[in-house]
Amino acid sequence: MRIRVAVWIFAQIVFVATTTAQAAGKLRFIVDPGSGYSFVLDHQYRMQQREVDLIAGPHHFTFWAPERRMIDTTINVVEGRTREITILLPYSDEYRKYERDLRDLKKQTWLNVALPSVLTIGAGVLMGSGYRKYKNAHDQLEADEQAYRSGSDPLRIAQLKDVLIPSHKSELADKRGVFYLTTGVFAAVAAGSAYMIIRHAKRPAPSFRDAEKVRFDGLVWVPSSGGGYFMTGLHIDLR
Repeated sequence: MRIRVAVWIFAQIVFVATTTAQAAGKLRFIVDPGSGYSFVLDHQYRMQQREVDLIAGPHHFTFWAPERRMIDTTINVVEGRTREITILLPYSDEYRKYERDLRDLKKQTWLNVALPSVLTIGAGVLMGSGYRKYKNAHDQLEADEQAYRSGSDPLRIAQLKDVLIPSHKSELADKRGVFYLTTGVFAAVAAGSAYMIIRHAKRPAPSFRDAEKVRFDGLVWVPSSGGGYFMTGLHIDLR
């Protein structure tokens, strides 16, 4: 009697194992992005495989990758077949906003840092040019006055007194005015640029918080009658 019971139990185990093996199917995932993604199977098991062997029938999947939105879907496993499933994970709203903030920061950096710096350099070049012309006019007038004091030629002295010295004094006054003007422009531009650059430096840099990751990490921890759940997502049935 005991032998018959043992044989019957063994036969049942073999039958169940054989039936289970025959009722299995395989899923092969092609996911965009190609790496870094994860999925939760049937609200319970977190995995990263590209292929899974499962009992035939519908199975629930939640796919996620960094910077991407979760996709909640049900896939039917067909007995004895290998199905290739293509999953496209769109970028999350938080990441798209982060990208917009980065583009805006780049634009603001050009307007508040690069452009003021270029204007300041340009104003500095103008001031330097004005100073050189002012110094040359000053040196020329000093040379005329020295020649006038030490000269011995009456014609040369008369020319210096009546023509060259008055002309060079007028030129010096003009160059001094230009130098003072360019100095004022440089000071104003430099002060404005410094203010804009400092204000820009105090602006907080864009940051990215992957809210989808937080939701995905909590999937297998939130109990429900179905095993686990999340509150938001995009559901696509793949038959």
